[in-house]
Amino acid sequence: MQVLTLPVEWFAVGATRAPYSLVDNTLSDLGAVNCGSVDYSGTAVEVCSPAHALFNVALFVGALLVAVGGVLVRPALHGRRSAGFATAGVVALVLGQLSGAATALVPIDVDLEAHLLVSTPAFVLQPVGLLLIGIAAQRSRWWWGTPMLVVGAVTLLVGSFFAVRLDPAGGGLLERLVLWPAVLILGLAGLGLLRTRTAAAGGRPPGRPAEGRQRTGTV
Repeated sequence: MQVLTLPVEWFAVGATRAPYSLVDNTLSDLGAVNCGSVDYSGTAVEVCSPAHALFNVALFVGALLVAVGGVLVRPALHGRRSAGFATAGVVALVLGQLSGAATALVPIDVDLEAHLLVSTPAFVLQPVGLLLIGIAAQRSRWWWGTPMLVVGAVTLLVGSFFAVRLDPAGGGLLERLVLWPAVLILGLAGLGLLRTRTAAAGGRPPGRPAEGRQRTGTV
């Protein structure tokens, strides 16, 4: 789902008419609706993104799709030891994606303070969601549980630093270190669940192939 937004991001980067660095410029710069400068903590950053409409639509739709995906994955994490983590993780992930979707509705050059207010929670809530869902998936013996747990923990550290930093230098790199690994691990989890469902439809035991037995409602 979120993987679909990456080509749009690259297209917007190529179309920008202002100097743009993947290390220093954030994704928000690609959503700016006007050509000019944005004052980041006293540092003026030039923005000019002709593809801003396409980028903002992709950001909004991609975030909502991930939120829906989080809700859909919840039934697969129904073990006694995982249910609480799964529910909390899905709630955090959904709230994080709603924060991301709201970011597209308030471009950075239109209202900087409002943009930061709605966008900052995503960089903490999404990693927290991944971390908790990863714990739940690990306890439910899904193979992608441990990688998701690790991605959640690492991106939580990076995202927390990104949320409180004052210097805009390096912001683009920090932002992408939070968002890009999440795209990968959510895609892998989706493929894993799809394979399990396909196997179940074909009459093979779904769930934990390493154990060679059918999943149950408890662990």
